[in-house]
Amino acid sequence: MPKVSVYPNSGGMQNSSAIFPSNMTPSLRRSRSALIGKIFNYLVPWSPIMQVANYADNEEDRRGNIERINEFSLLTNNWDGNRALSIDRSVILVALEVIERIDYQPEVFPGPEGLIQLEYDKKDGRFMELQIRKDRYEVFTVNDQNEEVEYVGPLVADEIVCTLDNFMKD
Repeated sequence: MPKVSVYPNSGGMQNSSAIFPSNMTPSLRRSRSALIGKIFNYLVPWSPIMQVANYADNEEDRRGNIERINEFSLLTNNWDGNRALSIDRSVILVALEVIERIDYQPEVFPGPEGLIQLEYDKKDGRFMELQIRKDRYEVFTVNDQNEEVEYVGPLVADEIVCTLDNFMKD
């Protein structure tokens, strides 16, 4: 599968293998994310109302995501037993702002590198993983031509919302 790496604001294409290892297949990425979510669910229990459905556009799911992201602030270093980092308050605040501004709610997971990951699976099989990190956001998706697309943007809620809107409208 061809790989396209786009870095908006950086003057064009760059190698992104340091951000997304080239040997990590899309199915491995999804499996890793699902495992992280299961570990978090085990470590930080919450009510069934917080379980989030893809593409839900109602307030119950938005509230569930907001509550879940707020729970991430309780995670301390090594929360997964494998040296995972706690999630910085700036990451949590940007994630909360994004969730407040979008109608289609993602699945939300903490990441071991101190990040919050938003995931979307479209009915046509396409998916997007968007990671909110302390100093940037990173996106991994597969486009219509079955090419892996990875890019990095500044940690700005407006740009993240625009990226999500573009994916959902496509």
